[in-house]
Amino acid sequence: MKLLPPQYVKPFVKRQKNDAADTEAMVIPAQRPEMRFVGPNTAEQQARAPLFRSQDRLVRQCLSQVNALRGLLYEFGYVVPDGPSISWIPLLSLRGHGGVEWRR
Repeated sequence: MKLLPPQYVKPFVKRQKNDAADTEAMVIPAQRPEMRFVGPNTAEQQARAPLFRSQDRLVRQCLSQVNALRGLLYEFGYVVPDGPSISWIPLLSLRGHGGVEWRR
């Protein structure tokens, strides 16, 4: 069995996604002599794939939370730096009285 990388098949897709169109798009590049094929994934590679997807999802969620906090601080007039560094979070100090004390 030979596997084609999706980036080599995509230019040959002509119309909407269905089995016949997908098959035609795979046959054309497979007949070319210069086409490079890839091997199937090992069981270890398949087992690692969900871990990478989970890590990506966690990074996106964390970034979303940090951006939400930055937006909230901006509403109160505190501009915090952009980027992945969240070293500015310790600047926030929660106090007893149910209120929040903001330090710059």
